[in-house]
Parts: sequence; C-alpha cells; structure tokens
Amino acid sequence: MTISNRATILGDLKRALESITIANGFQTDVETVLRGIQPEEAFSGRMPGLCLWNERGPRDNLYQGGSERRLVCHIWGYAVVQADIGNYEALDKLVADVEKCLMTESYNGYWGFTDIRETVYYEGGIDDPIGIFDMVVEVSYNYAFASP
Repeated sequence: MTISNRATILGDLKRALESITIANGFQTDVETVLRGIQPEEAFSGRMPGLCLWNERGPRDNLYQGGSERRLVCHIWGYAVVQADIGNYEALDKLVADVEKCLMTESYNGYWGFTDIRETVYYEGGIDDPIGIFDMVVEVSYNYAFASP
C-alpha cells in the first residue's frame, strides 16, 4: 500500500515529538504522543502528553503534475501544573521543548520548511490542575499529483 506524503510527514513529526526526553537534552520527559484529536482523558496518568493532527493542507500548483502543499497542523500539549500556587512551569517547559524539537534538524528533517505559528495556552485553575496548549505548525513540501 502506498503511503501519502502527508501521512509520512505526520508520522515523522510524531516520532520527533516522541524523542522529547531529558536524556535527549530537553527539559521534560514526554510520556505519550498520539495522532489525531485527543481529549485530556486520553493522557490520564500519562502526562506530559502531546497529540498531533492535521487541520488542512492548502495546495499551490507549481507546474503541470506537481504542487506545493502546506500542512497546517495542531500540536496539543497536556501537562500537570500547580495551579493552586500559580506554577505553570511544566506547561512552559513543554512548549519550549516542542519548539526546540521542531526547529532542530536532527529531530525534524523538515525543520527548514517548518513554521511555528500561534500558540494558545490554557492555564487551569485551582480545581483544574492541568495546563494545555494548542500550537499551530505549518510544514511545506512539494509533491507530484496522486501522492498528497
């Protein structure tokens, strides 16, 4: 079965995110990385956790038979925080580690074609000791028709 460029890139990005560990020079040890839209419950007892999903893939025709596509991806991150004392350090470290991973060639072979866009943070309150972020990432690539 032929795999698409999109599926290959998403698989490679997932493996890159799985490499976020203290042993690899990051600030956090990511416990779980899942593909697709995942709720907080999917990471219960396995945080910090990340999920990666592809929102859309705009295409520009470059020449007859070939195009450039921009994968617009979301990386959602989940971390246990100490909201009762205002400590969201685990969330901040996780975001920094994801950025470092995506922009380091040895982890992300697409780093030169990767743009990190906006990041939205949710800082849980006293009764909700979890921090969540949504990072929008675009990865550009060229492909021949029928291999999106």
